[in-house]
Amino acid sequence: MQQKDILLKFVQGRKSNGTSWVDQRNKGWHHNSTDAVCTWDGITCNASNNIYAINLKGTNYTGTIPPEIGSLDHLNHLYLSGNNIYGAIPDSILSHKKLTHFDASENKVRGETPIFQSPKIQVVNLSRNQLTGKIPDNIGDTGGKKSSSLLVFDLKYNRVSGTIPKSFGDISTNLMELDLSNNKLFGKIPKSLGKLLKMQGIFLSNNKLHGPIPSQLLHSDMEQ
Repeated sequence: MQQKDILLKFVQGRKSNGTSWVDQRNKGWHHNSTDAVCTWDGITCNASNNIYAINLKGTNYTGTIPPEIGSLDHLNHLYLSGNNIYGAIPDSILSHKKLTHFDASENKVRGETPIFQSPKIQVVNLSRNQLTGKIPDNIGDTGGKKSSSLLVFDLKYNRVSGTIPKSFGDISTNLMELDLSNNKLFGKIPKSLGKLLKMQGIFLSNNKLHGPIPSQLLHSDMEQ
């Protein structure tokens, strides 16, 4: 499937919502468009004209994430925040091996907390969605076991419940920000989070956590 045909799955999947997001685009995003895909609004390509980034932030897109997007082999950045996206994140996105940045915050994404398998993943932002259920016990496998790439993991303002898995301590040796605030988490804060030596900010407020803050987290340069 050509890159153009893959991108147009966004158009096929949209719903009417006043002035549709595609009608607001100045370039591309139409079946009859003669513009090169790499010049379309929100599209960035690498030197070989392979799609490198898709940025559809705040475009009023209403629909699901087309699974075909996962077949863009060179895709690194996928920014979909501030839209009306619903449904689950396709497996083809979660299993993409080159994805570095995924931001679908401020949507209506449902399902359980996903695990991204890309060994290059740096940013996962799913804040302000409708995720439910427990955080998987193997959340530490995000980015592949013993990942060192992940820097930011943001799940604030969802409906996630259960305890904070101990495996969060293994999620990335370079994790700098973890935000699980404003959910339905309960239980104690695992001591394993103290293994995240490069952590600069950990946010757990507005949950139902109890017990002491592990001493490993109480170093002066961390924001809480």
